[in-house]
Amino acid sequence: MNLDTNPIISDPARQRQRRERAAKWRVDKLPALRQSLQKRLNHGIPDHGTDGAKRPATASPSTTASPRAVVSGVTPTTTTDLVAQNHGGDAMAVDAVPPASAMDVDAADVDPLDQFMVDVTSQVAKIHAADLQRLTELKGTNSVEALNAADDTDAADAEHDILALAAKKLGKKKDIAAVDHKSIAYEPFRKNFYIEPPELAALTVDEVKDMRAELDGIKVAGKECPKPAMKWTHCGLPAACYKVIKDQCFTAPTPIQAQAIPAIMAGRDVIGVAKTGSGKTLAFLLPLLRHIKDQREVQTGEGPIALIMTPTRELAMQIHKEAKLFGKPLNIRSACCYGGSPISDQMPT
Repeated sequence: MNLDTNPIISDPARQRQRRERAAKWRVDKLPALRQSLQKRLNHGIPDHGTDGAKRPATASPSTTASPRAVVSGVTPTTTTDLVAQNHGGDAMAVDAVPPASAMDVDAADVDPLDQFMVDVTSQVAKIHAADLQRLTELKGTNSVEALNAADDTDAADAEHDILALAAKKLGKKKDIAAVDHKSIAYEPFRKNFYIEPPELAALTVDEVKDMRAELDGIKVAGKECPKPAMKWTHCGLPAACYKVIKDQCFTAPTPIQAQAIPAIMAGRDVIGVAKTGSGKTLAFLLPLLRHIKDQREVQTGEGPIALIMTPTRELAMQIHKEAKLFGKPLNIRSACCYGGSPISDQMPT
């Protein structure tokens, strides 16, 4: 292969590199090749003459830089040829330059992207072989179903581990002892403070339905639910509360207040659902104050009469603000307890 006339190689730098590698190959590999050929000739390896008969090679090898050796009428393009004479006077030439394919595949000429893709392909083949082995091991069931079952088992195990860890942590907490209320002697207290006003008592069932429809479509469930209050005076609240209501310019109860206050004042259990800003706080706070005022004063060491629990600190502070506003005229103290601040700041004075 003539490096200077190869049409594939047009870059002078590449041509120079090819020539340098070829020269290095001649220095490093050519002596060994000569020795190998010498051994073959000395051991009488047969050669083919011009008449087709096999003849032992007896001549010693010799090297010539020029002129070139000729084999079958073809002129080699290499600069160094190894010639061996045999009995028939024919010449045998061995090209000292490696084939073009051997020179083209060189570590320096390998594209990094091609090498990377070869590595990726090998990794994919390994993963594919592992998957096939796993499918082979899953006997007696459909492969896809078996894989799905295995994945479900892994997910179930992970979920079980999480639940076990959670149960373990919860188990470290102190258990709350069950309270047997039958064995405790509670003081008797009154729950029903509601007296239905004559105006509401005179309403028919259809009129009550129309009233609830006008109050944003109130929906109630339960037996003998009290009728909604149309005025604050229908709620049966302490007189001090009416003064605060007047000062706050609350003209009439909101729908949730109109229906919830009479029910709580009657001692019923109530679950109220209404949108934000509809007045739910006063709907349970005003009846709560009436229940507190009906009981005796708390003695030293006794707990609170009423307890309000909220999910957030902000809501607790909002309810505490309203409780102080309406509790002060009734001489009722309240405290807002929450985390994140000193207890001394939360204790009432």
